[in-house]
Amino acid sequence: MSILADPMLNTPDHILVVIIAVVWPLYVAFFRFPRLRRAVAAGLPSARVRAYIETMLTQWSLAAIALMVWLRAARPTSDLGFSMLGGWQLWLGIALVVLALVILGVQARQVARDPELQNTLRHKLKVGGPILPTTPRELFLFHLIAVTAGICEELLYRGFLIWYLTQLFGLPGAVVGSSALFGLAHTYQGGRGIVQTGTVGLVFALVFVVTRTLWVPMLLHTLVDVNSGLLWYRFVLPGRAHTPAAAEPRDDTSREG
Repeated sequence: MSILADPMLNTPDHILVVIIAVVWPLYVAFFRFPRLRRAVAAGLPSARVRAYIETMLTQWSLAAIALMVWLRAARPTSDLGFSMLGGWQLWLGIALVVLALVILGVQARQVARDPELQNTLRHKLKVGGPILPTTPRELFLFHLIAVTAGICEELLYRGFLIWYLTQLFGLPGAVVGSSALFGLAHTYQGGRGIVQTGTVGLVFALVFVVTRTLWVPMLLHTLVDVNSGLLWYRFVLPGRAHTPAAAEPRDDTSREG
């Protein structure tokens, strides 16, 4: 089927998909992340802070554009995923959130008690190291990034992109395609990161399809990202594992005078 032949889709839809599926991933992989890596290697104290702020501005801008495109086409927001939970879907959503909290809590306890597991995670997270927090200020902003990603990326990849791809390939193809594109959006994390992120995206997509709302995957996404930042900062960050709180790295960017 030709994209232009589908009356449900319009030019702003196509432009937005090109941005989130091609332009944004390429920009992050070949410009923004390498620039951050060089700045961190050079010891610039505010490099991560600037990267976090830029990421939040970019994602909220894209989410706002997606909403404007959607509302301009007079589509119901429920079709985008902004519908309230009810009945068995409400209880399923609650169960999934509780299950996620239990799993993440168990994972945190295991990492806290096992130095070998800390070393394993440190090796796995090495590729994304430049973007992970190292100071209290960065950790706070990283939490804001987690909320931003939970809301904006779910809106873009689960809400808008699944709807868009469904018009072309049907729902099964849309679920797989949106998950693959979500993985490719994290190309800067390397091949393993693409596969892992794509798999997580597939889980979020299935949750979205079953619950018929973005609220549950948004919350799950936020919890996963917050947990990743906390695990890294509290237990895995080189030089910090098993280090007393008093030896916490100083945030030179907040020094006055």
